[in-house]
Amino acid sequence: MAESKKKKLITKLHHKYRLSIYNDSNLEEVWFLRLSRMNVLLVFGSLIILIIFGVTILISFTPLREFIPGYPDKNTRRTIVANALKVDSLERELTMWQRHLDNINRVLSGKPTEVIESKPDTTKKYKNLDLGRSEEDSKFRAEVEAAEKYKLAVFDKAKKTQGISGIRFYTPVKGKVLKPFNSQAGQLGVVLSVAPNELVLATLEGTVVSAGWSMEFGYSIVIQHSNNLISAYKYNSQVMKKVGEKVRAGEAIAVVGTRSEQKNTAQLLFELWFNGVPINPQHYVIF
Repeated sequence: MAESKKKKLITKLHHKYRLSIYNDSNLEEVWFLRLSRMNVLLVFGSLIILIIFGVTILISFTPLREFIPGYPDKNTRRTIVANALKVDSLERELTMWQRHLDNINRVLSGKPTEVIESKPDTTKKYKNLDLGRSEEDSKFRAEVEAAEKYKLAVFDKAKKTQGISGIRFYTPVKGKVLKPFNSQAGQLGVVLSVAPNELVLATLEGTVVSAGWSMEFGYSIVIQHSNNLISAYKYNSQVMKKVGEKVRAGEAIAVVGTRSEQKNTAQLLFELWFNGVPINPQHYVIF
């Protein structure tokens, strides 16, 4: 019974029908079309598929997709990427700060510090950096060399130290002088013997112009003061300020490092420079 109904349905789908258009005045047949129900279904199904396909392409490859609720536009996507990069950078900075704080806690508790390596920013292409001299840099170097060509810098203490005798210097750290100042022998500062883990204090108000580590001096920090004065603090185990930071006189800037053979003593190399010439810190600072 079911098979007979199915055959009848298939037969009806294939029945032919004639669609004709007649001239109303003389009933002449102008145009005709032979159709079946199957043909009509195929035609309309194909049209629906073509419409769906066309609308999909139109929305996918044209700005019309931005009018769909919830679909992000190009500015939103660009903002999302930028925010993701900022969050990644903030996470790296927080991790570095935490490691620095852990090192400070280790220093205060007498434990060895952890070596912190600065990793390059992966969002920047360092291979394409041009480290050659620019035109502006070459012109500036030529101007400086021309201006300084006939100037001779000698270690004239009476001439160079004039004008800073009235400045009150803050003692960076209390200790005993192990090596006094001797510019002729290459000793451009004084080496002090102090207790380990002592805080190093800024001798004057100024701006940090250098802070880092080297094989020769360990952790060192250099501060630019007014009156063309510079103070340098070397042989440290940790620096507490970054380049560009403002410091006040007497503010803690570093922790002394252990360089001597005795474990209960530490050393600090303290230098003072005036007008580009080293001067004897013992003439101005009481240790």
